Amino acid sequence: MAVSKQRLPRIKKIKKVIKLFYYYEGKEMKILSNMTNQEILAMVDHTLLKADAKKEDIKKICEEALENNTASICINPGFIEYAVGILGDKIPVCTVIGFPLGAMTTAAKVFEAKDAIEKGAQEVDMVINIGALKDHKDDYVYEEIKYIIINSFLLYLSFEFIKSPPIH
Repeated sequence: MAVSKQRLPRIKKIKKVIKLFYYYEGKEMKILSNMTNQEILAMVDHTLLKADAKKEDIKKICEEALENNTASICINPGFIEYAVGILGDKIPVCTVIGFPLGAMTTAAKVFEAKDAIEKGAQEVDMVINIGALKDHKDDYVYEEIKYIIINSFLLYLSFEFIKSPPIH
């Protein structure tokens, strides 16, 4: 598995930045800066969420993910079936719901999650309703998350903040 020469400087930079951080792997703690490039790439979600992404772009990140054994690829929902066709069960396909703003209805997010899972996504990242969170509607945000998990049979859920909102 080769790491492209373009990525090596970025990986070296990442290693410097994360020198003091640790990665929990089972019961063993491992210093990230002591990890190989391949070990780091195995934790990376190779992501392409540009609105103007084309099929050839998706094919390219699938090939890169296979070549570098990344943790997953993360793409817009419209390309899930295409990516699953390329990757099979070798690399998980992740997608996003409520992207990019998180401000749509809970029903729309449930539909997106169910649709993504039916199309083959193994992971779903959700943009929470940032406005509701800033309005201190914590119960609303919690209930939305719970409702989406229950109604889409989602087993994995992570949260995306497009920008880190200050909460007052």
